Amino acid sequence: MANKGSVSAKWQGRQMTITMELPFFSFIDNGFFVLYCPALDLSGYGKTPEAAENSFTTVMNEYFEYTTTNNTLIADLQRLGWKIGEDKNDPVTPPLISDLISTNENFTEILNNYPFTKYDRLVAIPA
Repeated sequence: MANKGSVSAKWQGRQMTITMELPFFSFIDNGFFVLYCPALDLSGYGKTPEAAENSFTTVMNEYFEYTTTNNTLIADLQRLGWKIGEDKNDPVTPPLISDLISTNENFTEILNNYPFTKYDRLVAIPA
């Protein structure tokens, strides 16, 4: 899987986005390539690294489309440990990896049971 790059979703509900670097983890599980973003608790998988990236993009598109359409994105990001400011000028901060280790069972299982590669990617998030 590519170690750098950006991930962009194609949701239609929002025009403005915030682009930030988020940690990604890639690993192989039962012969499938998996791409996981613990800050969003989303993953994609496939028989090739490219298929895993395409799957992840699809999952992320669906996540942002659903949460922006239902006005639940901020609440869901907060549930995941994100810090959201009071207004649009305040910073939006993803959870730290150290916090995710203690709060995200999926992430902890990956760290404990799979050889993985960690890298950061730019992700566009609806604002």
